[in-house]
Amino acid sequence: RFGSNCGMRSRLEFSGGSSNKFWEVTVDGNTTRVTWGRIGFPGVTQVKEHVSKAEAKDFASKMWRKKLSKGYEVVEENVKEGATKVAKEEKGAEAGFVSPPPRRTFRRQA
Repeated sequence: RFGSNCGMRSRLEFSGGSSNKFWEVTVDGNTTRVTWGRIGFPGVTQVKEHVSKAEAKDFASKMWRKKLSKGYEVVEENVKEGATKVAKEEKGAEAGFVSPPPRRTFRRQA
């Protein structure tokens, strides 16, 4: 279940066919930050300001459920700063699950 605490972050991934993508949402107060793209690449980020914290949390929760219904799996949830829980930790080790590489920032040269 998404959003059991404040200061929420969740990362979902989908791998199937030729797809290998991620979707990540962070809620900070009344702001949501959604990042999506191919695993191993920085992705695209969209930041939204909402009227209230509750509205931001509802927006994130709705999008999170929508992604789960499309076959995405929870890879990581961070409900408090510095406390990361890897959802596949138990069965992932047996299946050879490897965490995705860290996101990289690319800058254009002028």
